[in-house]
Amino acid sequence: MPVKRVPPLSDLDLHRAFLENRRVAVQSAGGGVFEERDGWQLYDSGTGLDGLNQAMAIGTLPAMEDLDLVAEWYRARGTGYCLVLRDSDDWQLISSARESGFRLERSQPVMTRRLPCPALAIPGLALQAVEGPAAAREFLAVRRDPTKIRPPDDTETDFILGVVRAGTFRYFVAELDGKAVGTVTSSLAGEIAIIANLFVVPANRRRGLGADITARAAASWPEANHVALEASREGAMLYASMGFERRYSYVRLVPSEAT
Repeated sequence: MPVKRVPPLSDLDLHRAFLENRRVAVQSAGGGVFEERDGWQLYDSGTGLDGLNQAMAIGTLPAMEDLDLVAEWYRARGTGYCLVLRDSDDWQLISSARESGFRLERSQPVMTRRLPCPALAIPGLALQAVEGPAAAREFLAVRRDPTKIRPPDDTETDFILGVVRAGTFRYFVAELDGKAVGTVTSSLAGEIAIIANLFVVPANRRRGLGADITARAAASWPEANHVALEASREGAMLYASMGFERRYSYVRLVPSEAT
């Protein structure tokens, strides 16, 4: 059997996949306002939580003055927001934002590798797909962090179920011997599987569960050739050990009150 030729991914391919991923998610889930204009992808979640309202540069570098356009869009909606920009192609825009008073909140590397992912095949581990309200609530209960501000559970449950109906998103609760020990989401953008929301409960960490859950979630899309994700500081070491390569970072900036 001939070996399938898989072309390499460019950084722009990856960025477009993340943009498409968000586009499908917010348009499928309903609620909030989503608009693409003047080189920006603009989203107001409608939750009143500024951190969920994100502006991303789409492809080519917007003009520096377009930061004013973004500010006016959110000002007209009466809500705060943050910028999510690449530390590669958007570096001039990041510099301009910093000079105008934005502060860096966090930076997360985008990492990728060819599929398949290495899997440990841990005995007793299974991924249960979220298909209804009860499973969505279980997903939220497993990863609920009381230190983080999140929308009400009903709002998030509706969002999850709307996204799942899109057909290119899968939410999973990871179970070990029938007990919930983690969560993960997997979505498909072209031939790229995107992993997010990986969480393992503290008591079950450092046992290889995170790697195995990631590999299984990526394998849920047999049509995908690559897998990509945004890594946390802790997760970056795990993914590097699985053969993921760092490509660029998404930098999250928030405006000062005077911006």
